[in-house]
Amino acid sequence: MTAKTLPDPFLWLPSAAAVPFLDLAARELAADASSLVRLTAKLRKTLSSEQVHLVLEQIGLRRRAKDKFAAAQRMFFTPQKSSRLTRRPDSLAVGVLPISAAALRAISWA
Repeated sequence: MTAKTLPDPFLWLPSAAAVPFLDLAARELAADASSLVRLTAKLRKTLSSEQVHLVLEQIGLRRRAKDKFAAAQRMFFTPQKSSRLTRRPDSLAVGVLPISAAALRAISWA
């Protein structure tokens, strides 16, 4: 099954199949933040628009979380609209990506 035919991008994002795309996006944006359009076009050759959105969003969330979490580059975050998760309104509010036990068992951790 290719990335474009996966039924649920939220199950795809924390899978081993997404790792190369997350790594590519992190590397390219770290090297040149103005390359977002070029990176998006490159990712769209393989991924669905929703998967590209999730990859780019995840990289942005990880960049914002790196000061709070030492392992931010290996964690998965979701944007939160609630200030309950933080003491300061200007600081990062993130949540851990909710994944069911069945989804975790389905992921290849190789």
